[in-house]
Parts: sequence; structure tokens; C-alpha cells
Amino acid sequence: MDIFNELSYKTKGKIKELINNNQLYEAKEAIHQYEQIVNNDIEIYSIKSVIYIMEGLYDHALQILLDGYEKDHNNFDIIYNLAYVYYQLQQYSKALHFYKRAIRLCEDMNLINNMRSIVNELKNKGYKQSIVLVTNTRSGCNANAMFQLMPNYITEKYHVHLVNYRPFSQYDEEIKNSDVFITTHGNFSINKAQIKIELWHGFPIKGVANIVNLHIKTDGIFHFILATLSV
Repeated sequence: MDIFNELSYKTKGKIKELINNNQLYEAKEAIHQYEQIVNNDIEIYSIKSVIYIMEGLYDHALQILLDGYEKDHNNFDIIYNLAYVYYQLQQYSKALHFYKRAIRLCEDMNLINNMRSIVNELKNKGYKQSIVLVTNTRSGCNANAMFQLMPNYITEKYHVHLVNYRPFSQYDEEIKNSDVFITTHGNFSINKAQIKIELWHGFPIKGVANIVNLHIKTDGIFHFILATLSV
């Protein structure tokens, strides 16, 4: 470990100690000073979110975590904290999604078992993750065709909606908070935590999130959806 990384590690350790001692004001000041020197440390997003969580400011914590998630989709601390915050905000399908993702990234068996208990609790209460397909027309639209071809093993396990394209403000909260958002010529997503699939000219996917030139047949798309949503 070089000198800079060692100082960074020690500084973050001191900030965590302040948080553990409930010295939140001092922790915020220390974070502010740290960010004047280091402005791209992904761990700071999680540390900030813990302060907001302790203050009961879950909306603030959520925004910080989503900003961090946009930079790193595979950071365990961010994903785990997102699951917890969504649970506290009673957005249970989102909590379910992120707890499942956190389980895949976790190496601590005790924590894995704890998260699996929460996942099972949510499933037993009937909460399902949601898939939204946005169509421009009822014919000649790939999203509409995919909806018609969606196999039963997916529609039974997830809430699947087909909706007409409309201005953002007119989508209801269930659509805005969906887990998977599928469009045809709709180069946008509604929130940072969504899995965005663009069908473009046909069922071979042309873009998944930031991935380009990914070609998968129809069955492959369904399997991709399941893989991203399941533990």
C-alpha cells in the first residue's frame, strides 16, 4: 500500500469511527475535507448514505446511493444499502431486487442467510419484481411482440406490464419504479436503478445498459431478464 492509499484508508477509518460513535456532524466535516483531496472514492457514497440513514433521511440516502450506483453497478456496499433504504421506504419490489443482487456479491455466509430471510419474507408477502415494456404502436413494435411472446414462466413470476409511450410526467409510480424497462427506439430510462433493454430494430438486442453490439435471440433475451432478476 502506497502512502496516499494508506492515508486514505486511515482517514476513512476515522470517519467510520466517528459515525459509530454517533458523531455525525464531525463525520460530515471529515468527509468534506476528504473530498477536497479525493473526489472519486466510490466508498464515500456508502459512508455518506449511512449518515443519512442514521438521521432517518432515507430519501437523501437513496439519492446518494443512486449516484454511486451509476458509477459502479457492482459495489456490494452500495447495493446492500440500496436494498435496505428501499425496504425502509416501503418500495419492496426494489428492495427485493437489490437484496438479490447483494446476495450474489456477498461473501459473508451469515449476511447472505440474513438477506435470504428478507427475500423470502418479501416473496411470501406476494411482492414481485416488475417488467415494463413500452410500445409506440400495437403493430410493428418489438416491445409489443415481446409482450405477446412472453412465456408463462416469466409472467407467473414477475409483474409484466405493456404500456403506451407517453411523456415522463404521465407515467405512474409503479412504472417509474419498475425493475426492467424495455423499449423500442426509446433511448432513455426512468431511474438510475433500472435495467434498461433497448430492442431497437429487432429481437437481437442492440444495447443493454452501456453494452453495445450484443446479439441475443428471443429466448436469450428472456433468459437474460431472468438472470438479472434472480439469485
